[in-house]
Amino acid sequence: MDTCPKCGGRTDYSRTYDAFFCPKCDAWLEETCEDPNCKFCAGRPLRPSLAPDR
Repeated sequence: MDTCPKCGGRTDYSRTYDAFFCPKCDAWLEETCEDPNCKFCAGRPLRPSLAPDR
C-alpha cells in the first residue's frame, strides 16, 4: 500500500505489527485479526504513534 486512502499521504509499514499505517493520519490501515493469541495483532496499540517500535 503506497498511499493512504483517507488523506492521500505516503504510508509506512510496521514489521512489528505486520500492518500498514498512515503516519499523517496516525491510523492503522488494516484491521486486526480475531485471534487473541496473534503475535502481531494482540498487542497492537490503537494508534501507530503509541507503538514503541513501529
